[in-house]
Amino acid sequence: MRPNKYVLIVLAVLFSSRGAYLLIDSVQHSGKRAEEFILLGGTLTALGLAAMFLAFKRRAQVTQLPRDMRRRSFSSRGPNTQRIEK
Repeated sequence: MRPNKYVLIVLAVLFSSRGAYLLIDSVQHSGKRAEEFILLGGTLTALGLAAMFLAFKRRAQVTQLPRDMRRRSFSSRGPNTQRIEK
């Protein structure tokens, strides 16, 4: 396996947790810059969700690849793909 197997999962957890913390903290302790922190928290949470989606998509592709490799393709037989039965 590649050494960066869990990078997207770590990024998803990191961004989502930091974004949620900023959202909750800026709503509870509203001050002068609460709007900026709310936008930053929403952006970090969205980045975390996008990284999580990419991690799931990569996992689906990795699990699908061996199945595709085991399946025989009809195009590998050559130009004559029809079998002639006598």
